[in-house]
Amino acid sequence: MKKIIFSLIVILFATGTAYAQVLISADLRQDGKFNTATNLYEPVSKDKTELTYFEFDKDFTICRHLTVDKTSLYFIKSIKKDDLNGRWEFDALSNAGYSYYLIIDIINKNIRFIYKEKGATYLAQFAINKFWVDK
Repeated sequence: MKKIIFSLIVILFATGTAYAQVLISADLRQDGKFNTATNLYEPVSKDKTELTYFEFDKDFTICRHLTVDKTSLYFIKSIKKDDLNGRWEFDALSNAGYSYYLIIDIINKNIRFIYKEKGATYLAQFAINKFWVDK
């Protein structure tokens, strides 16, 4: 069943990137800080009420991230499609000037933002609620 769902999403993504926007809604945010001793992200916070929305333009050059409080833009500098693991990876720059490594992970149903701040590596992870292509 997972393979069928993934295949459908890959087809949608492939056709969506040529003709439409990719839209993703999420309903859970988890933040973590990378622990170099364990090589794991240690939980910092979890918000089950965070409603958020991601919108990618048809060429995957811009991602707009909307929350109740604010809207952020991310300018996508590079894209890597990983068919084996069912995800897309992006190097992105926010409109505030911060660099992010952005991952859309279809199989694990999440979007991850990885970034560095004050010498530490952090993760903001959003659980995908719905994924669709707007034609």
